[in-house]
Amino acid sequence: WSGSLGGVDENSEEENKLLRGLVRSRQLTDSEISRLFGGNLTSKYLNQLKAGLERQGLAHHTTEPTGGRPGRIWKPGPPLPN
Repeated sequence: WSGSLGGVDENSEEENKLLRGLVRSRQLTDSEISRLFGGNLTSKYLNQLKAGLERQGLAHHTTEPTGGRPGRIWKPGPPLPN
């Protein structure tokens, strides 16, 4: 799945790290994903990474109520059918 952000291999390291984190943890919140990268990547770039994995069917997200803005929970693989 390397280079899904535009066909450039330089993105594959971050994609791999995110996918490994999702598989290892089974699910991660947006905040946990940011911490996975030490808070060193912008939210815009992280959103691009997550969207790239989602487009490829390698990850999906659900939303959970939190008492404020709904939280996104990311999980590995495509969403399960209803």
